[in-house]
Order: sequence, then C-alpha cells, then structure tokens
Amino acid sequence: MTRLARPSSRLRWLAVGAATAVSSVLAFSHPSGVPPMDDTYIHLSYARWMLHGEPMQINRDEPSSGSSSPLWTALSIPAASLGIEEGPLALMLLSCLVSGACMLAASGVPLALPLLLTGPYVFHASSGMETALACLLVVLYFRMLTGSLSIRAAGPLLAAMVLTRPEMSLLAIPLLIFLIRRKGLTWPAALGRVLPAALAGLLWVGWNLHATGLPLPSTFYAKAAISAATASPVTELPGLAKGLVLASPLLLPLTVLSVARRRPGTGGPCVPTGLALLLGAALVTQPNAYFQMRYYAPVLAASAVVLARYLGDEARHGLRSALMIGCVALSLPGMAVFASRRVDASLDVDCIDRNPALLVDALADADDILVSADLGAVGWFAGGPAHERVIRDLDGLLRSRARQAGPGSPIDGSDFLLLFPGQYAGLIPSEGSGFSPIAVYRSLSPVICGEDRLVVYSAAIPRAATPGDE
Repeated sequence: MTRLARPSSRLRWLAVGAATAVSSVLAFSHPSGVPPMDDTYIHLSYARWMLHGEPMQINRDEPSSGSSSPLWTALSIPAASLGIEEGPLALMLLSCLVSGACMLAASGVPLALPLLLTGPYVFHASSGMETALACLLVVLYFRMLTGSLSIRAAGPLLAAMVLTRPEMSLLAIPLLIFLIRRKGLTWPAALGRVLPAALAGLLWVGWNLHATGLPLPSTFYAKAAISAATASPVTELPGLAKGLVLASPLLLPLTVLSVARRRPGTGGPCVPTGLALLLGAALVTQPNAYFQMRYYAPVLAASAVVLARYLGDEARHGLRSALMIGCVALSLPGMAVFASRRVDASLDVDCIDRNPALLVDALADADDILVSADLGAVGWFAGGPAHERVIRDLDGLLRSRARQAGPGSPIDGSDFLLLFPGQYAGLIPSEGSGFSPIAVYRSLSPVICGEDRLVVYSAAIPRAATPGDE
C-alpha cells in the first residue's frame, strides 16, 4: 500500500505552533505565574549553585544527588540566573520550546502529531521539569528504530537519554539489538555506538557515589522507600489502569495490536522490547502510586510514533481514518481532565510550596536551619549562595533522616519547620518543645503535594495568636 503522504511543512508548523500555544496558556494561566510542578525548583536550586561555580548542592559544601535529570539541571542554569520570580517562568518557557520541538519531531511521522497530543502530554509540556525533554528524546529514539531517522544519532541520543532519566539507560538493550540484527554491525562496532552513553552514565554514577555513596540519584532510594511503605498492587494498579484509560483509551491497546501484527518499520523486535522496558521502568520507579503522569508521558509519546508508523504504512485508508478519529475523540475527555489538573497543580504548588517558602525566607536569619517537606521550593526561595542557611529535607534526598521526634531527629537544633501533619505526624512539635505554629497553609486542589495542609513552626517567634489559614 502506498505510504501516506507527509503533511506539508506549513501545516506541520501550524499544528506545532497551535499546540505549543495551548501549552503556554495552560502554563501561565495562574495569575501569579507560579510554575505548576514542584520539582522545577529542585533543578533551579542546583543550577543556581552551579552558576556560582559550585557543584550540585543544596547546602554549602554538601554535594547532593537529588536531581534525577542532570541534563535538565544543566539546561536550567540560564533560567536560574534571571532571578527568584523570573527563573521559574523562564524554565517553563524552555519546557514549552522543548515540547514544540518534540511535536515537530513527531510530525515527521504521518499521523503522529494528533496521537501525541492525546493523554497527559499537554499537562507536562510546559511544567518546568524534564518531561518534555524525555518525550522529545524518546520520539527521536523510536523514529530511529522504525527507520525514519539516521542511526548516526544513536550514540549522542542515548547519552542524552541517560542523562535525562536514569531508567532510560535500559533502552541501550534494544538499541544494541537493532544495530546488530537490523543494521548488521559487529558487536565491537555496536558497542562503540553506545560508548558515549556509557561514559555519560559512568560520570553520573561517579558523582552519585561521591555525593551519597550510592550509584543512583538519591531520589530513587527516597521514592523506593516511600513506595514500599505506601504502595500496594492491590490498591494502586486499578488506579494505573484508570489513569492510562483516561489518558488515551485506544493508544496503548492499538499500539500492542500493531506491534503484534507487524513489527513496525525496520525495527524488528527492538520496538516492542523498548516499549516494554519503558513501561516497566515507569512502573518500578513510582514514588507512592502506580500512576503519576510524568512517568508515563514518554511511554505514550513513544506509542504515538509507533502506532502512527503502523497506521501510515499498513492500515487501509478507511480503517486508518476510523482509528485516528476514535483515538482523538475518545481522548478529549481525558485532555479536558488533565488541563483542569494542570491549573489545580499550579494552585497547589503556589499554596503549599511557594507561599510557605517565601514566608520562611522573610522571617529566617541568614544562618538558620530549615526543616522542609519540600526540598526544592525552600531551597530556591529561602536557600542558595546568598545565605548560610542549612536545609534538612524529610524525604532522604540529602540525608536519610528519621521521621520521628527524639534524639537525632531532623528537628533537633532547627529554627523553622515546614510539615505536612499527616505524612510527618511523628515530628509534630509538642507543647513545651520550643516550637510554635506561625502559619497554616491550605490547598483547595491537593493534586501534587499529597496533603491539603502545611503548617509552619518557628523556634524563634512566639505564638501570638491562632494562626490564620492562607
């Protein structure tokens, strides 16, 4: 069957521009322009120290591996140079630009662009986190496996993927299979193609070992500990199924069917292997639930490219049109839900992360010790090279710390506490402890931070009255 014609360049740019504009409107819909994702602040906090010639750290002279994406952290450096309020907005704008590049790359495969826009992709397209970059790299990777991108990019592309998310290193396996079985390279030649990625991964592992003594970023171990304590397949897997069905009801099932019927392009078994590894990595890296959208956006982006290649090459015209219409139409409710969650996420981070950090920054002395339920926001707004403040996080991103009061607890000798009452109930100060609650922050849309209330305690400011909700 004749391959479906590529869309015109003008049409591709128009579609990409419109999609990027939608993402930008969602990103900046909040009146104060607050980044809607809390991890944005983690990248910015590290980037600001790097601007001052220091390595990745949150506290002075304390190396850290709390970023799961060193490449995105490096790309955050220009944004961090712009200032406290301007930096997050600039990083969100960079996310918009990267998401536009991702959509443009996907539009090189006929039919992929509308498929890519289904699901939670738009939610993360301008989040300020590395999700859009991960999707861009995955789209390019699977285009290479399906024969529409030169294998000359294999080494640098895989290296960028490894430095964007650690789990993407697993995609070296299908790449090696592809180079040897489909491209006829010898083992030494194929290994030479992945050498840049291996070197990049070794450098990252070396830094992690230097910072914490462990090979993976500290986020992996903190999330693994939380997941082991809170997640259960019996209670969480139905939520995963619901989330993926809501995201794009037909995308994953049709991708599985297309792979089973015919291995797309020239990729052979590499394509299903790569998709399975991405999905498996998303499952095992969940912090406290099996469906968090940022982990599945790359899988859905890859599925869009693979399914589009199959529909363009194999499916009859009438069937192809029907499947495309079904995919997009059935995804519209999910897109509306994720757009609403995007606004809710911005409000949540504003209430629970940004506002408490700004309060503590205004009240704390330059050398105070801050105990935080959110490392990134406090690090960005109340920490940094301008202070000698020490930040103790509660999730083990800097150090493994107990969650109970008593000798050796993180609140010993500290000056300010920012605590979720439910998650950190064992650390709530008792009467006579020397701490006083000075503010309570509530969120009407707790979709990011896990609880709808955060309490700020101070060891220096006496309690004058019952704290008001903000």
